[in-house]
Amino acid sequence: DYGVYFPVQSAACNALDEGEAFSQQLREQYKERANALCEGLGSIGWHVETPKAGMFVWAELPSGWQSKSFALQLIDSANVAVTPGIAFGPSGEGYVRIALVQDVSTLLQAVKQIKNSNILQINFLQK
Repeated sequence: DYGVYFPVQSAACNALDEGEAFSQQLREQYKERANALCEGLGSIGWHVETPKAGMFVWAELPSGWQSKSFALQLIDSANVAVTPGIAFGPSGEGYVRIALVQDVSTLLQAVKQIKNSNILQINFLQK
């Protein structure tokens, strides 16, 4: 026999029938998370541009930091993990990528931990 396995065909039909509602719900969820995170970071002095779409926030680093050293320090001092921008090539340096995969309360907890770590008051350049 040949052809696409029936459960895969059924799932594809379901996605076509109900995909728009799911996609809209997902867009709203990520928008809510992005707004909460960026507003929270702004409230503690780290002004980050809110993305128009997507599941990541690209946050420009505070002055004096490089992405890898900032990401490592953030893990050590705030127990918050981000991806250093340099991992995406030279143009990513000066930024960290923050995934919006956690719920709003968890993202706001991360903001609180960043604030309490005082990392935003540290200003140095590690090469």
